Amino acid sequence: MELNKEGAKYAATSKLLHERLNSLETIRDSGLETVRFVASGSSSEQLYNYIVSGILDTNDRIIVSQLKNGDNFGLLDSQVWNWINARL
Repeated sequence: MELNKEGAKYAATSKLLHERLNSLETIRDSGLETVRFVASGSSSEQLYNYIVSGILDTNDRIIVSQLKNGDNFGLLDSQVWNWINARL
């Protein structure tokens, strides 16, 4: 989501988005400013709907995707990989 642009709804939208994300089990990597990894038993669509319901506008972007055990590769902080692998 592109919530870094200040506007009339920015503060309220940002607050609501962060409240919803903070209600979930999440972790962030220090090199990925606007990325959150979320542990959930919900489907990607259910999680998307929970996170963004009523707060998206036409300028915002978001993707919710599922990581699969044994099929992930990249450069993340080691504690992030440990967190992810413990939940797959």
